[in-house]
Amino acid sequence: MNEIDELKPYLKSFLSEYYGIKNIRKNFKCISPTHKDEHPSMSYHKNDHYIKCFACGYTANIIGVASDYWNISKSETIEKLKEKYLNKEKKLRKKPYLSIRGLKASTIKHFNVKEVEDFQAEYIDANGEKSHYPFGSAIIIPNGDSYIARSTINKKFYKPLNSQTGIFFAEELDQTQDPVFIVESPICAMTIWQQGYHAIALGGLGYNNLLSELEKRGSSIPPLILSLDSDASGKKTSDLLSIAFDEKKYKYINYPVVKEKDPNEFFLYNANEFTAYLKNCLDTINKKKFENSSANNLSEYIKNSFLSDILKQKKDAAIRLTGFEDLDRKLGGFTQGLYIVGGRPGVGKTTFLDQLSYELSAQVPVFFISYEQNRLHFAAKQIARLANLNGIPLTSTHILKGIIPKEILKVMDLYCESNREIYVYSDSPSVDEIKKRVEQFEYDTGKSPIIIVDFIQKVPSQRNNIKDAVDETVSKLQYFTTDGKRTSILVSSFNRAAYYSPVSIDSFRESGNIEYAADVMLGFQYAVQSSKLFKSDTKQNEKKEAIKKAELESPRKLELVCVKNRYGNQFTVSFDYYSNKDLFLESEKE
Repeated sequence: MNEIDELKPYLKSFLSEYYGIKNIRKNFKCISPTHKDEHPSMSYHKNDHYIKCFACGYTANIIGVASDYWNISKSETIEKLKEKYLNKEKKLRKKPYLSIRGLKASTIKHFNVKEVEDFQAEYIDANGEKSHYPFGSAIIIPNGDSYIARSTINKKFYKPLNSQTGIFFAEELDQTQDPVFIVESPICAMTIWQQGYHAIALGGLGYNNLLSELEKRGSSIPPLILSLDSDASGKKTSDLLSIAFDEKKYKYINYPVVKEKDPNEFFLYNANEFTAYLKNCLDTINKKKFENSSANNLSEYIKNSFLSDILKQKKDAAIRLTGFEDLDRKLGGFTQGLYIVGGRPGVGKTTFLDQLSYELSAQVPVFFISYEQNRLHFAAKQIARLANLNGIPLTSTHILKGIIPKEILKVMDLYCESNREIYVYSDSPSVDEIKKRVEQFEYDTGKSPIIIVDFIQKVPSQRNNIKDAVDETVSKLQYFTTDGKRTSILVSSFNRAAYYSPVSIDSFRESGNIEYAADVMLGFQYAVQSSKLFKSDTKQNEKKEAIKKAELESPRKLELVCVKNRYGNQFTVSFDYYSNKDLFLESEKE
């Protein structure tokens, strides 16, 4: 790690000391000297340690921020920051490393952990002989009949030659029937033990070793709490273990640390909040145990919990209206669950979701994950639609070409005064990145946003086959939606065979098995597709001509057809789509 990388994590301290910014988990006012920020527009990106203003684009790590603040060159800034932070850190390192990590002498003694200033590691030299090399300052952590050495400088690990290591502190599984935390680092396990709870550590060994340990114990396994690191690797391992635990029917919850990277860092950041987190984990798993046992006997469940669960579900399941009277009456608004909106290319799916996001965002924040348009195009459609609704003829195409009447300033003011909370992401995030952003937003604001993904066939995936990729995307988002009691709306394409047929579940069939995951499936079609012509298996040329004619109409006559509805009846709603105004209106009833 070079000096600049070592300095980057100190950005939080610098912002607090020099700008008075104490809470970087929420947006704060831009610190750029050229931007007079009236609304908090800047955010801190904790994984890469930099700040960015989404209004003016100012982006900087600690070097850029400090250089601007002190008004000195980058090289002078680096030297000054090194003196301020790194040299101070080296002085602190004279304290025992485990003490710096917040561990007490009694904890260190209990786990028989040693700290060595100049550890010598074994290796096999070119002649096949055992030799040693200086590993440096390290902590020695027992592991079964062996041990590992962990560097206190660069976090590297050393394992003795030909040694067999396993899960750290696995004996905790035999000593209690109280819940046991599963963490990655032995130091994190020790931190949790110090608070009065049980914990074991994977130690970077992977989840298979843990499954083997649990398999040895048969049915006498205590409840388990997954509290792995908040990085991508930790989340992947949590997902894999969750699948395995479900298959084995182990009693567990997945309750990752959100505030910091791991439990020890969380403890160092705020010991009181960390203690509350641990208690909340215990309360959650104990509650889950009660719910599972009461549900085994249906009569007991109906007698003791049924009504309270109904009332709780009613409280949790807020209804979000769309602004379309007929659609709200038939659909009942959007509630918790997974919704799919499909259609052939060019039918207006994206524009409909743009408009829908505006209506929904008056009630709840909206995360619009767009693989079809960037934020500029999204904003142009929003402004053009609002302009036309206020009698100003304007298209998003005109706006993007720079043809802008003076009245647009009034429309922009109207839009900003409406206080819509729409967050547009057009950087092609993966499902895991989407989940991470939503969870961070929920943690920062206490609000759960509606998630709109446009569209699922373009979400990045490691799968080579498009069906497999869509299945993986929908499966992950379904679990994320259900587990967090969220609302997700996914846009899907149709298979080509459905272009000239009435909308049905078969229209989605070549897009993966989404019909099994979705709670509600909605498909757009031209109104002419519900006519007798399109119910015929022949007359393809006539159908194509009818579709071409429908595409040229203004407004276009569309129907939104519900082909699956877990919450009620199937239905059809008619719309007039004014493509030149980026506007959907419900068709007037004849």
